[in-house]
Amino acid sequence: MKLIFLIIFILFVLLSELGKIICLETRDNVTKIPTSKLELEFRHSMYGGCITLFVQVSNNKLFIEKISSDDEASISYYTDQYFFRDGRFFAEIKEERSEILVNDGWKLKFGNEEIVTKYLTKIFICG
Repeated sequence: MKLIFLIIFILFVLLSELGKIICLETRDNVTKIPTSKLELEFRHSMYGGCITLFVQVSNNKLFIEKISSDDEASISYYTDQYFFRDGRFFAEIKEERSEILVNDGWKLKFGNEEIVTKYLTKIFICG
């Protein structure tokens, strides 16, 4: 009997991880993608540095866990608490979001996929 409950619990945990679905909203439609984490890469509009956001997907929120940049001015726009390692600046920011607004030309990475955004307006957890 305990074995059956253990198997059900393990299946529940595995399906919970697989069940994390984000929505990519464009001007015309919404695309659903299963993933537990993603990265967004873009150029800072004022300072020109390459910014990468590292995002964890929960069942109902997006968590920007850290941010990195090749340019100190670009990362200091977001936070004063950062460190330098391997040629990049990093900051742990732990920011919770219900959605992330996106512009054209950003790189979106999830799983083994990478796309350059075009007409993508926002990323959010599908309801």
